Amino acid sequence: MIGRCCTFLLLLSLFYFSEAVKAQSEELAVLRKTLEDLTSTVHFQNKRLDALQKIVLRQRMRARDEYYCKSCKVHYNEWTKGSTLSETLFNLNPNSKKAVNSSSFYQDNKPKPIGNAQKLQRKERLLYQPSSAASAEDNIVAFYAYFSADVRSLGLSETLKYDVVKTNQGSGYHPSSGVFIAPEEGYYVFTWTIRLYHYGDSTAENFSTELIVNGDVYGSAYLRAHLDDDDQSTATAVAHVNEGEDVYVRTHSSYSSTGSIRSNTHGRSSFAGWKIN
Repeated sequence: MIGRCCTFLLLLSLFYFSEAVKAQSEELAVLRKTLEDLTSTVHFQNKRLDALQKIVLRQRMRARDEYYCKSCKVHYNEWTKGSTLSETLFNLNPNSKKAVNSSSFYQDNKPKPIGNAQKLQRKERLLYQPSSAASAEDNIVAFYAYFSADVRSLGLSETLKYDVVKTNQGSGYHPSSGVFIAPEEGYYVFTWTIRLYHYGDSTAENFSTELIVNGDVYGSAYLRAHLDDDDQSTATAVAHVNEGEDVYVRTHSSYSSTGSIRSNTHGRSSFAGWKIN
């Protein structure tokens, strides 16, 4: 009897220990996911800081160039005082009763030697010329991602996390969460494709998805696959998105989807978007 009690207590202890290990594993998985999201966010913020630094540098160079242009114009107006070129040449040599020629003008008004400070300013102007427009890649925001494998057993309002990222110009898409965070304000095109395969015993499987823009349902798509059938559906939406707002695809919030999302080399279930202005 005592041996049975000991065995029971041992089994009970092992059960609680396994449950504790399972709980710890789940907590570690949540922490790992949180760390990945934070790392992705930090990378995105660093990209934004680099872009802002480039903008500030271009603005400074443009302001310096405008300042030099205005200074030259003011000095020229003070020198000529609205006179014609011949009157200016004549006034520069008051002892002469006639306009001086070009040779005497340059002999009498030789430019002063340039100081070190003026040389440095001139070098700065030669080295840092303002750019009229940003480079082409700085203005591009685009992403494209798809599932690496089939996805099964999805519930209501579950975000679709497209894990294989092929294009992410602007670093707006985050594969760990499946969410695109707009790095710039503007109009965007979003398109998502769902490939559905009938795995069950029913006559047909149904699947519905929603496009979420800043917490609101902006678009939806529906797909129905019959027994032993493989179908595909693509939806597209155009939306104005402010900087920092998020966009993602999820399963329908109230319509329970069945079947499984298929994604392989024969056809990918994907999510893409790009800025059009």
